[in-house]
Amino acid sequence: MNTIQAVDRALRLLQEVAARGDWVGVRELARATELKVPTAQNLLKTLQANGFLEFDERTRGYRIGLAALRLAEAGDSLARLADFCRPQMEALYQRFGETVVAMTWSQGRAQVVHWLQSEHPLAVVHSQRVIDHPHLMATGLVLLAYQSPEAQRSYAEGEPLAGPGEYTPATVEELLDLLDKVRRQGYAQTENAQGTGITAVAAPVVDARGGLVLAIGCSAPTIRLDENRL
Repeated sequence: MNTIQAVDRALRLLQEVAARGDWVGVRELARATELKVPTAQNLLKTLQANGFLEFDERTRGYRIGLAALRLAEAGDSLARLADFCRPQMEALYQRFGETVVAMTWSQGRAQVVHWLQSEHPLAVVHSQRVIDHPHLMATGLVLLAYQSPEAQRSYAEGEPLAGPGEYTPATVEELLDLLDKVRRQGYAQTENAQGTGITAVAAPVVDARGGLVLAIGCSAPTIRLDENRL
């Protein structure tokens, strides 16, 4: 079968970045795909320009971009996770009547697997599939708490952290301490992060070996969540 060399090389690079799951440098990618560094660099910049990769100036590395994630939604590998957690989420929703969300960590991102919106006039809405700044959400904190220490620090150092709210960490060390607390206590809680007036709680769903599969959270305006409901 005839192939176009440049396309073949670009796809190999894209697959290699996806397999790493986090920021990876040009030279490492060039070695892994047996390409010359200038060739790899040009192809990576082309993929970045089209949204299939993102580049981080601090780490000088690449990771999967939103265009690739959106393309993958056609075959939605997250659908199996959604089917798995849907009955439990519906049970939570029926009990509390508030917005329930399940999220997973994939390709270095927090992604919504499934969610049910409260029917109250004031309700939390999850309108995005890929979540930016997940440390501002209880569900995102649970996902981050189960990442490696290196991945946690890399995330924390790349985020603008200062903001209002008792549960909004203002420094890298505050966020790392919070993630350690979440991991030890087995759940996360956020209140009024960035002045939203929302309170949320979330807990991990783990596999037989203790590895994180999902985080499931429930959120509502703080005025509807007294201590007993929390």
